[in-house]
Amino acid sequence: MLVQQRRLSKGLPGYPKTEIHTALEHLEMVKKSFYQNGEALRRIPRWTGELYLEYHRGPYTSMAQNKRYNRKMEFLLQKAEGLAAAASLLSDTAYPSQQLRSLWLTTLKNQFHDIIPGSSIFEVYEDSRREYAVILNSCEDLAEEYLERLAERVDATDGYLVYNSLGFARTGTVSIEGKTLETARIPAFGWKVLRLEKAEDGVKVAGNTIENKWYRIEINAYGGIASLVDKRFQREVFQEGKIGNELLLFEDFPQDYDAWDIPAYYQEKPLQWQEKAELSPVYDGDRAGLRISRNYQSSTIIQTVYLYRTLPRIDFDTEIQWSEEHQLLKAAFPLKIHNSHATYEIQFGNLERPTYRNTSWDAARFEVCGHKWADLSEGNYGVSILNDCKYGWSAVDSTLCLTLLKCATYPNPQADKGSHAFTYSLLPHGGDYRQGETVREAYSLNQPLMWRRIKTGEKKLPSEFSLVSCSNPNIIIETFKQSEDGKGYIIRLYDAHNCNTNAVLSFGVDLKRVFLCDLLENPGSELHLEGRKVKVPVSNFEIVTLKVEK
Repeated sequence: MLVQQRRLSKGLPGYPKTEIHTALEHLEMVKKSFYQNGEALRRIPRWTGELYLEYHRGPYTSMAQNKRYNRKMEFLLQKAEGLAAAASLLSDTAYPSQQLRSLWLTTLKNQFHDIIPGSSIFEVYEDSRREYAVILNSCEDLAEEYLERLAERVDATDGYLVYNSLGFARTGTVSIEGKTLETARIPAFGWKVLRLEKAEDGVKVAGNTIENKWYRIEINAYGGIASLVDKRFQREVFQEGKIGNELLLFEDFPQDYDAWDIPAYYQEKPLQWQEKAELSPVYDGDRAGLRISRNYQSSTIIQTVYLYRTLPRIDFDTEIQWSEEHQLLKAAFPLKIHNSHATYEIQFGNLERPTYRNTSWDAARFEVCGHKWADLSEGNYGVSILNDCKYGWSAVDSTLCLTLLKCATYPNPQADKGSHAFTYSLLPHGGDYRQGETVREAYSLNQPLMWRRIKTGEKKLPSEFSLVSCSNPNIIIETFKQSEDGKGYIIRLYDAHNCNTNAVLSFGVDLKRVFLCDLLENPGSELHLEGRKVKVPVSNFEIVTLKVEK
């Protein structure tokens, strides 16, 4: 390329004369040209909304296992940071800044193009798998170590310390001695000591039906949901005659760029799959359900549909042994809901996309990139789909789909072959995603509670504690960590509901000062502390960074 540039720089007939500049110089020239053109036209063009690339929709899904590692690492690193910060503040434990920095750098390296899109060669994913295994184990070891130190100092003689690494109080589950048990409400970035034991049965499994106080589910002979009744609203969730959680397969032969693209005509190439499923009941502490085993060609798909005693989620724990090529696998939910737009989570916010195909622009956006959840709601009711490692979605009319696998053969002939494990969940709710606790339930699915048996030791910490919390339901406290300069702690939060808010943060420790910062942690204005509380202005979908000093 450099040799070619030197030749073109001499001025060949019919070719532009080229120059080499730094990226910064280039951007300065673009900026200057932009404003010069604006003056000449007497207007500055403005674009509202996203600039959608009508191309390369495959990387939302390609190399599913690698994307699962990425999602798990992001949450594990945040958990390790939060626990290390808590232990540092409350027990004079050294914060492992260099170790965490090294783990973050490896994670970020594996977010490089083409690694995270799933469009690299086979050897790249052999390397990334080994690296992810190391950082995953390191993060888990760090989290366990710092939770152990906190558990030793909690003033209690018996029970389980249950730790919540998210920035809002929540109920959830823990797995103790092979049983899944529901917990009481655990404070934000904090813990509560509980006596955990299995409650009275709250989920009934009989034949092909599962039922709790929220829902009644009927599974058909092929493993799809023939009926889902929401008892709270006395309504059927799915359209009449349609099947929920229907696993759909399509032929996937892009014209170019196998791992990168999904052809627009894939919907015209459905693959038939009519083998019956095997159903068997599963009982697991405070949850129960049906295990659905299905075979497809040389592959197997095992899903366990779980209902909980009191939690409103419906989980689909999925294990796939996949051997196919050039096939697109989706889970479809034909919802009995009317809306012309669906909502998809992106980082620190969400976007809406049409569910119709009126124009060429509408039709081009047939595959959507989303993160932990998508939602379709009408005036007084809606359904969210949550997931713990998927990024590809689609919606037509009232059918919302999650893309599970895309198995290209170029540039990696082994792409998506092998074992896959993931969970997605249905969350029916009143109102839209804001009233339905969608954002928080999606975080909870991705970041399970931790627990430790109470240990003997120096007892100085309370049996119930929250390091930092926020009273506003639209505010998500995403991060609590030590600042990069080591002279304070960083709290990063954002508005998840498109609201302009005066957020009120409450701290569990005394602080000296709180500053607003930029994303590089450079301090700006100081905020007024009222005891252990501070008021923070947050605009619509704004990301806010605070630096606190103790």
